[in-house]
Amino acid sequence: MQTLIQGAGAFIWPLGFCSFLAVYLIIERALALRVSRVAPEAVVKAVLAGQLDQVGAADGESVAGRLVQRWKDGASGEVLKAWARHELIRLQRGLHLLDSIVAGAPLLGLLGTVAGLATLFPEQGMPDAQTLTRGVGLALSTTMIGLCVAIPALLAAMVVLVFFLLLSGRFEQTRALAIVPPTASAGSAGAEASSLVVGVDRDGKLYLEGKPIAADALAKALVDHALKSPGTEVIIVADERSLTGAAVGALDAAAKAGLKPRLQTRQPR
Repeated sequence: MQTLIQGAGAFIWPLGFCSFLAVYLIIERALALRVSRVAPEAVVKAVLAGQLDQVGAADGESVAGRLVQRWKDGASGEVLKAWARHELIRLQRGLHLLDSIVAGAPLLGLLGTVAGLATLFPEQGMPDAQTLTRGVGLALSTTMIGLCVAIPALLAAMVVLVFFLLLSGRFEQTRALAIVPPTASAGSAGAEASSLVVGVDRDGKLYLEGKPIAADALAKALVDHALKSPGTEVIIVADERSLTGAAVGALDAAAKAGLKPRLQTRQPR
């Protein structure tokens, strides 16, 4: 190892800095992207079950917990989306720098290789044995160190990507659930339905009990229904490819009306 470092010459300093920075970013992101800091099991289960009241202040240390708390504080759909984008940017902090190290370290190694080969061709005559050894050592050492820095950084970036894929998969457990509105029994004929179903298709269009409806009209209809039947559960059934803003807007409208919103997703047919 000492011979390898000595053979890299002056190029060991920028390569060493890249190595130190990559190790720091890998450790820092590994600590920041722990499941308990992003989406704890208890918060995920509460969100999937539509029981957001079970998410307490102690869960505010996690990303999912903070978003739920802001929704419970009355944040509108657009505000909630803005906070979600902010949290996503925080989760991705440092990854662009890690990508730069993956691309830059091999280039530094290549520069050292070219510099080492350049010393093998003096202006006059043939290089002596010492010059040949030093030039070849510089060429090989810088390339090897550059790859040793870039490869772990690349693997770390791939692990983070896999983490995001696995995390998103945890929220797909309620897909393809059939929603059947409750029917009145013989002993309760004429009673009000205990839930409303709001559909959201892939284009973000809204449907109330199967009938198309505009966002403003939906908000008014939910307020009118809340006056007649307070505490009604509103089930928002969203196509998994639908625009997130439409589903969040329906959730926000139901919450502002004083109803009990619950989100479910379905697979496209």
